[in-house]
Amino acid sequence: MKCPKCARTIKFEATSHPACGWNVANGDAKAHKTPCAHTDCPDPAILSRKLSTGWANLCKKHDLFHVQLEANEFCERQGLYTIDQKGWPAARSRSWGLLLRSSRRGFP
Repeated sequence: MKCPKCARTIKFEATSHPACGWNVANGDAKAHKTPCAHTDCPDPAILSRKLSTGWANLCKKHDLFHVQLEANEFCERQGLYTIDQKGWPAARSRSWGLLLRSSRRGFP
């Protein structure tokens, strides 16, 4: 097994590596965070979502952005353009944090 901090060989069951200061308790969590697929985003990814271009690791903000795009596309395919046409999903979506507006909203 290799040390996650310095990549030197250590025992498989090792919980620390005195040479570089790594240990399981403080971990090296920063080294293991997956970046968001959006290039200018500093936030770590929290999930992987299948998009039209393939799988992408997304942070919470960008995941909500893509969910909103999917909701807008669904409404357009169904011919739902006004809040009245959207009916209960519009009222329910407010509690889900989605905005099913009659026009596309830009990215925040």
